[in-house]
Amino acid sequence: MIPAGPLFHKPKSFISAKNLLYASICIGAFTLLLHKFFDQNINTATIVHLILIGVEYITMFLLVKQMGLCQKWARAVSLVVVILITATYIIMFEKQPVVSMAEVGLFVLQAIFQLVALIFLYKEESNTWFNSRTGDSLP
Repeated sequence: MIPAGPLFHKPKSFISAKNLLYASICIGAFTLLLHKFFDQNINTATIVHLILIGVEYITMFLLVKQMGLCQKWARAVSLVVVILITATYIIMFEKQPVVSMAEVGLFVLQAIFQLVALIFLYKEESNTWFNSRTGDSLP
């Protein structure tokens, strides 16, 4: 028996968005490792950028978990975190004298996944699902 309530009836657009965000987090982690492997000139600014990106990915992971619990605020915060991740990468790429094509390709793939995920999160069926949460149906 499947219980009633929004937690157990997630729309397909939300599930797709969740999967895309998890994939982008994995791509981001791989990109960080790739960056560490190829960058021979690691300075303090690079380390700060890498730590900042790592914190942003952990935050995104926690936000996706909260969105799975039908927390509407997490969806709004994830939009801000995606913008911060993108800005951090752009700043980091500008500061680096050499960036591998693999890194840039993974960043572009990650940005596409995040953009499509955000579109799915704000589709009508996802909006309806996020708005359907009532205080009585969830713990």
